[in-house]
Amino acid sequence: MKNTATNKMKFLTAVIAIASFATTVCAQGTLAPQTGTMKGAVLKGRAPVSKQILRVKLPKAQEATLKNGLRVVVLENHRVPTFSMEMVVMSGGLSDPADMHGLAGATAALLREGTAKHTSRELAEQLDTIGGTIGANSGLSGFTTSITAAGLVENFDQVLDLFTEVVRTPKFPTEEVERYKSRTVTAQGQIRGQANFLAQERLNQAIYGTHPASLVLPPAEAIKKITTADLIRFHDQNYVPNNAMLAIVGDVNLKAILPRLESAFGDWRQGAAPATVIPAVPAQSEAKIYLINRPGSVQTVSRLAHWESNAPIRITLRWP
Repeated sequence: MKNTATNKMKFLTAVIAIASFATTVCAQGTLAPQTGTMKGAVLKGRAPVSKQILRVKLPKAQEATLKNGLRVVVLENHRVPTFSMEMVVMSGGLSDPADMHGLAGATAALLREGTAKHTSRELAEQLDTIGGTIGANSGLSGFTTSITAAGLVENFDQVLDLFTEVVRTPKFPTEEVERYKSRTVTAQGQIRGQANFLAQERLNQAIYGTHPASLVLPPAEAIKKITTADLIRFHDQNYVPNNAMLAIVGDVNLKAILPRLESAFGDWRQGAAPATVIPAVPAQSEAKIYLINRPGSVQTVSRLAHWESNAPIRITLRWP
């Protein structure tokens, strides 16, 4: 019986193998015969490129100016039902008072921490409910402040209302100002423990001297003395329509949203924003090497800069 079972198994295996071989042969037989020649082939020596992909067609911006001088630029993009907007105020860190570097940045950071209508928490909750975002920033040595917002186009009106509040009527509550100052000063202590930061800070100082461009972080003492009154004053002087531009990109068109923008910003009063004065950058006349010694650490970081006057500057932080 064992031999009979074994023979049957061998026979079945052989049948399966023959069937598989026949299937392979039939499949190969359906293939086109191989000529073994490259005749007629075009060798370009490069990957194929679609001319359609390379064809660039930039959308044309639509522009308008409100009666109060606010310039509006709209760029249509109807691929997805979303939008983003950015209010650019033509005053940034270079507009900071000489004894209060970081004021423009603090003003931007605290815009959404409470308005005439909503607290910081209420703003956050409303934005979360409609999937919107609002943010703001201003660099220490920048010319501008940027306030941004984004969301679904179906929630354009709601986001615009909150965006308008943040831009026009921030309140800078004292408790929020104190939290910001505490967070910023504490974070600076941690950052100053990083070798890369110290090297970059010293390099900027070597190149720019007392120029605002030398600042990587605002001085802690300047941050500590910022008050709500300082923030309100900076906002009122610089956040005016004739010193700003509003750009909107997305599934929108100027004709449809212009009445809404007029309603939101039309009664925003003009003002005389102080002119930004940029101090002269000190000249570099010769090559210099600065060594910052910090005993007890195990890292060495170097920075090398080449100034236009052909005077190289080298910064080395050495930890023996």
